[in-house]
Amino acid sequence: RRVWLLLGLGLLVGVGRLAGAALFQPAPEALAVLRQAALPWLLIHPAGILLLGWLLAESQQEIYARRRIDTVNELTTSATAQLDLPQVLDIALDRTLKIMGVQMGWIRVLSEERGGFVLEIQQGLSPRYVREREVVSFEGNVLVAEAAREMRPIAIPDITADPRASDTMRAEGVVFLAVVPLSARGKLVGVMTLASRARRQLLPEEEQLLMTIANVIGVALENARLYGELERMATTDELTGLYNRREIERLLAEEVNRALRVRLPLSVIMADLDHFTRVNDTYGHHAGDRALQHVAALLKTRFRGIDLPGRYGGEELLLVLPGTDKGAAIGVAEKLRELLETTPFQVDGRELRVTLSAGVATLPADARMGDRLIQRADQALYEAKQTGRNRVCAA
Repeated sequence: RRVWLLLGLGLLVGVGRLAGAALFQPAPEALAVLRQAALPWLLIHPAGILLLGWLLAESQQEIYARRRIDTVNELTTSATAQLDLPQVLDIALDRTLKIMGVQMGWIRVLSEERGGFVLEIQQGLSPRYVREREVVSFEGNVLVAEAAREMRPIAIPDITADPRASDTMRAEGVVFLAVVPLSARGKLVGVMTLASRARRQLLPEEEQLLMTIANVIGVALENARLYGELERMATTDELTGLYNRREIERLLAEEVNRALRVRLPLSVIMADLDHFTRVNDTYGHHAGDRALQHVAALLKTRFRGIDLPGRYGGEELLLVLPGTDKGAAIGVAEKLRELLETTPFQVDGRELRVTLSAGVATLPADARMGDRLIQRADQALYEAKQTGRNRVCAA
């Protein structure tokens, strides 16, 4: 270290030539010593001024490199330590915006169910843009298609005259735009977009950093998908997509506790497809499966999002209706019964219809515990089946 310091001072004081400064290559561990001890000479000698600029540039590169490492380490830890995807995406976007020095950014995740890229997290966008562009399609999005094809960030320094950028981006006041593909196992799973209201270039080291961050986010998305798939398999019925018996009983217990705590009514409907065995025997078990899937589709699309439908066993269904009194619950059961009676489904090109019977019970009038509530609804269901089927009875 002393040798390097003496060489540096000798060069700066004695020679003072620009060529000498260009040849001066101190060991990394001597940089800090030179910055402190040689500062007076650096400021008064021509070669020193050139070397000072070089030292400052080295300092900025070191700071930026440390920030990159810290950012990637933080994101990697966050992505692997927790499965709360919104929090991981929030941290990833916030750190990326700060290290890139841009004001706007958003992350979209590909959703087959919603037919496009869904906006999951954003900073800096107007409420109007968020409202109108919550879901965007892959088709027609030139930048996303280009980024997905090349699997690298695509940046536009100034979008004002670039046809690849949309008018909606210009309306947001965006000038610089960068689209970063997010992939998992070689498959596109989302897109991160960065934007600024000032013109700028995307540097090579920044592109490398964004690709590293994109890989971390891709891992987080894949982990969340796998966790969601495992959770779905553990809590839903494979055939119908409704909650399975264990999960619907767990949800019922939670809703019972909440209803008693806030003093709101809670109703359950126990329903059973009429003559289900006859359907299986006449048309085959696949027809029975289609009948159950048909009922499940009606429950998912024609009723409130807060209602909880489950397959209780065989052809039995259990519906948990939070905040619903007996009169309203009977109305829900009648609506389902009428829909099923009048809505056919297809099996091997043949149009079939099935009917159901249902029993209704309500908390707190009929019971104050979940299992007892199910028992009372089951008793009402038995009455409906004994008195002709295709009807609703209440406890």
